[in-house]
Amino acid sequence: MNRNFFFILLISFRLSRGAKILAIFPYQGKSHNIMFEPLSSGLAKAGHSVDLVSHFPPDEHVPGLNHISLKGTLHFYVNNMTATKALSMKSFVGVMNFISRDEPRDLCNLMRLPQLQNILNTTEKYDVMITEIFGTNCYLGFAHKLKLPVIGVISSAMYAWAYGPFFDTSNPSYIPSQLTEFGHRMNFFERVSNLMTHLGSVILFHYYDRTVSEPIVKKYIDDLPPLNDLYNDMSLVLVNSHTSIHGARLKSPAVIDVAGLHINETVDLPEDLESWMNSAKNGVIYFSLGTMIKPETIGSEKISAICECFAELEDYKVLWKGKMEEMPAGLPPNVKMIQWIPQYAVLRHPKVKVFVTHGGLMGTLEAIHAGVAIIGIPFFADQYFNIASYVDRGFAVKVNYENLDKSTLSNALTSVLTDPKYERNIRHYSKLFKDRPLSPMQEAIYWVNFIIRNGGNSLKPPVSHLYWFQYYMIDVILYLTIITILSLLAIFVIFRKLIRLSCLKNSPANKIKTS
Repeated sequence: MNRNFFFILLISFRLSRGAKILAIFPYQGKSHNIMFEPLSSGLAKAGHSVDLVSHFPPDEHVPGLNHISLKGTLHFYVNNMTATKALSMKSFVGVMNFISRDEPRDLCNLMRLPQLQNILNTTEKYDVMITEIFGTNCYLGFAHKLKLPVIGVISSAMYAWAYGPFFDTSNPSYIPSQLTEFGHRMNFFERVSNLMTHLGSVILFHYYDRTVSEPIVKKYIDDLPPLNDLYNDMSLVLVNSHTSIHGARLKSPAVIDVAGLHINETVDLPEDLESWMNSAKNGVIYFSLGTMIKPETIGSEKISAICECFAELEDYKVLWKGKMEEMPAGLPPNVKMIQWIPQYAVLRHPKVKVFVTHGGLMGTLEAIHAGVAIIGIPFFADQYFNIASYVDRGFAVKVNYENLDKSTLSNALTSVLTDPKYERNIRHYSKLFKDRPLSPMQEAIYWVNFIIRNGGNSLKPPVSHLYWFQYYMIDVILYLTIITILSLLAIFVIFRKLIRLSCLKNSPANKIKTS
């Protein structure tokens, strides 16, 4: 990268320094915050003043970052969801009912809190608002009240309902919905199912936004336009996606890929843990079900099967994220269980050979960045989609939770640990994932600065004034169809009259008359 490019980038940062940013992230899932907190801290370190509203106080003090805490106002989703609850959200209907019907009743009503009322009624001038695109648009009401351009953040790949405001390509013939378990090579019936999931999730999102979220927001904000209108007026979206793992596709300039933004390469392992990993003869297997699911709730039978499988891998050590005191049985001598683990620091350790995971995007992105092959046991939401994408690319093996036992896990581990194609493929995709002109954080900061400098409509295509039937040229197609049909009818009528005249002229009666 040449010096001129760095100089231009530095100037662009300087021109936007000192902006006042309102960042509202009301969802209480820790896995989402893993992306939002680094973004907010990064913007503060870039010279902005950031008011961050969330349930999770930042891990470090950053000058310019003011945290407005929602901690304790809602139930947390931090290692307290049972496996049964997670599995109940396997279908797209279950997911949409959870994130767009049930959760907004709590999330939107947080507006009653003094800390949020203070923001609504502030006389302080903000330059831009950043918020999550997820299950509800209710906090777009803040941007309307404060007259701010809005930048959305998506902690996963693009949702089916998130394409609309940015006129981005969402063709379900080759882009699998993240609420399916399809890879990028879908057969006919998978494409049928993908289309139904795509359309169904969009319909449910907008239906619940209108019938659940909007009435709640109207209690707190007067003269509120339809939330869908505010949604379609968004300026930019930062997406936790990248072409190396989610495929190349046509993109709107307002859709920015920043996958891996949360990865912190400066965190080191505790000395005792590093020493334990270094002592592994053949390597380390890392096992984690993420920040939401309680490992002990998968049941004693499956836990025993997992332990038996790990016990047979005597030359490997297994690092398992969980609470030892809550496990129903003792662990094999080669297994170490820890409640909190610096995950990326573990994954980039040279001894780690495979990551056994539920398939959450944050953790699997860390594994891809570190070049570690994956065994996925998905439970709900986008986890099936994530693992299917990795299986397609040849660096992961999927184990269905329903079929999880000693045999299926052993077979998966044997495949990944002994077949060199998994290591070869993950190294290839890790290289692709990291081959970018800017780091994900630099990319995000640049485009936030761009909106601050140039205004909210800078990247919007000139189609926002069109109705959907105009955008898809349905009115033009109908017009041309009608004109064509009328023209054909006119030609048919004229032709038929000419034939009749010709027939009359050549009829015997007409010939006698002429004689």
